[in-house]
Amino acid sequence: LAGRVEQLESALARSASNGEAFGFTDWAEDEITSIARNVSALVADLRSQAVDLRASLSEQVALQREIHHRVKNNLQIILSLVGLQIDVERDPAVTKALAATRTRLYAISLVLDRLYATPSVERLALDEFLRDFCLYMSGAFRRSDVRVEIETDGGGLFLSPDAAVPV
Repeated sequence: LAGRVEQLESALARSASNGEAFGFTDWAEDEITSIARNVSALVADLRSQAVDLRASLSEQVALQREIHHRVKNNLQIILSLVGLQIDVERDPAVTKALAATRTRLYAISLVLDRLYATPSVERLALDEFLRDFCLYMSGAFRRSDVRVEIETDGGGLFLSPDAAVPV
């Protein structure tokens, strides 16, 4: 296409130097028609590709939703199984290890839920994550003789998913 445009410019320059009134020859008109057809074909191809991309994106979003749902369900099953094991376990060391495992699994679950609820899966709002996690922790380790007050101030700070899970 660029080569044809250069040829057209050259033909127009020659026509103008020969004193032709409008500078167009039959060849130039054919070239303009050909270029217009090529541009129309490119536009049609781009429109077709845009439709294909939209369909692909829609499919990807549906697959992402399904994967999130399955992961969330699997984590909930594992959390329930760990909780059941804590209930029947008599060894305090094992109970403590299972409780730590449950807390870690909950943190992973919370990160996944927060990521799914945000427009970007690349980052997680620190203040929301900390607030939810602290509420979970205070409920999980509630004692009648201890009063827990939670205040978070992480506005504007974000974590990557990999950094949020160890928190």
